[in-house]
Amino acid sequence: MFQIKEVTVELFREYIGYMLNDQCLQPTTVNVRIRTNRAFLRYCYQEGWIEALFTKNLSQLKSLKMKYRHLHQQK
Repeated sequence: MFQIKEVTVELFREYIGYMLNDQCLQPTTVNVRIRTNRAFLRYCYQEGWIEALFTKNLSQLKSLKMKYRHLHQQK
């Protein structure tokens, strides 16, 4: 079990790699989990449980967005 003070940027990045490579999650799903964890770590910082807020340096993953074209039938 991790102590909250043991969470580091490196550990967080390893977790992102684990979600992408080992669990084969989509970038959109990983981004949701990144946002959730960032919110929790921000709360921990505000409560004084962690000394530094390192999540400012972590950005969300870029995901491919599908573009749909509307096909018009010719009359």
